Amino acid sequence: MDFGEMIDDVKSGISDTIQEKPQVVAVAVGILVLFVAGLTILAVQTSPHKAKQKQQVQFNANAPVFVPDPPNVENSYYQYRTTPLQWNTTELKNSFTEPDESAMELLEKANDGIVDEITEAAP
Repeated sequence: MDFGEMIDDVKSGISDTIQEKPQVVAVAVGILVLFVAGLTILAVQTSPHKAKQKQQVQFNANAPVFVPDPPNVENSYYQYRTTPLQWNTTELKNSFTEPDESAMELLEKANDGIVDEITEAAP
């Protein structure tokens, strides 16, 4: 049997299989396509990436300092400001509320409990 006859036998076997069992051939071709696609994706993912070249900036000691804008900060927002040592009366009225008698009594009882616990533990 020579090589030409073997090729003819393989061709006739493939055509017979395609005619007799087209679903099996479709599944086999689909699996083959998925396998080749997977190999391609794997080859692309594992290939080394080219390193990005950074731009070289020439240093100039006399140039003004460039400070980039911080992200997500509005222009009206000041990161630094001088604060007074004491609040004025309007800030005090807006921000501080005097505790009532019941809150003061609860605080006094809690503090007394802490003091009693400490003094009981002392030798």
